[in-house]
Amino acid sequence: METFEGSGLSPEQVLAIGSFFERDADVVRSVASGFKKTGRTIESRVQGWSMGATLPDGARIRIRCSPSDSYPRGTVIAFLAEGKLVVHRVIRSGHMRSGSQYLVTRGDSLLLPDFPVHQTSVLGPVIAFESSGSWRTPQAAASRPRLKRLLSAVAAGIVGAALDLDIRLARFCTRGFWECQRWLYRIESKLGSLKEGV
Repeated sequence: METFEGSGLSPEQVLAIGSFFERDADVVRSVASGFKKTGRTIESRVQGWSMGATLPDGARIRIRCSPSDSYPRGTVIAFLAEGKLVVHRVIRSGHMRSGSQYLVTRGDSLLLPDFPVHQTSVLGPVIAFESSGSWRTPQAAASRPRLKRLLSAVAAGIVGAALDLDIRLARFCTRGFWECQRWLYRIESKLGSLKEGV
């Protein structure tokens, strides 16, 4: 019987285990906790465009469940957020006090960072994705226009600095950025409607 990367599991078993990650957060935590102890690799599928060209919508991914507490900047990780599996890139980690247990992540095609991620929610790094029938390693994020890079860096810096002071402040800042973005989209939409009406 063929096994998956020395895990002792068949490719079918790996896919079946990965399917749990699309269903039940409690099952995910339980299975992930066990896998993190063994360093097993699982497969799942990306849904959505938040990672842009790095991990296209529908791409199959391999996650190395890892007990590591160290995920360097630029690492693409899989983590649990609000009961869902999220795959985004680490853009910063907390350094002081309770912030040292958190990571700041962001999808490659997004402007704003996610809410801080506690390291116990991290399953591990994404080590490969399938593209055109072959497996590849996720590459560095594509370059962005200068203004988007600047705005993204400022938002990440503010959330990271807040994280080093207090997790609640970091969450407050993140929520504020996302609310501002929603507000700006509404204004932009209304302005677009006014232009069409003229």
